[in-house]
Amino acid sequence: MKTLELTVGNVTAHLKVCEATTLMGLRRGKIAAEAGNEDNPLIWFARRFMYPDLMACTIGEIDGKPVEELTFDEFLALPDQVTDAWLAAVYEVNPHWQPRLPEPAEQEKKR
Repeated sequence: MKTLELTVGNVTAHLKVCEATTLMGLRRGKIAAEAGNEDNPLIWFARRFMYPDLMACTIGEIDGKPVEELTFDEFLALPDQVTDAWLAAVYEVNPHWQPRLPEPAEQEKKR
C-alpha cells in the first residue's frame, strides 16, 4: 500500500493505493469496458486506461469527497500534478497494470 497526501492549488487529496486483488481487477475491467467508442482519442485513453486504473485500487478522498464517488469529468478537472503522482503510485504498487506500448522496432517490423 502507498499513501499519498497531496495539495496542489486548491485541491487536497488523501489517497491510499492498494495492491490489486482479483475483485479490484474485475472492477478495473468493468470501468474500462464502459469507455465505449469515444471520438476523441485522448478522452478514450483516459477513460479506458487512466481512470479505471486509479479508481479500482484507491481509497481515500479528494477535497473531502470519497474517491469512489469521483466522476470521470471531475477526474479530468484534477490538476495534472495530482493525476501524475496518483498514476505513479498505482503503477509502483501494481506494475502489471501499467499500459505497455509496442517498442518502435516491433512497430516497424509490422510495417
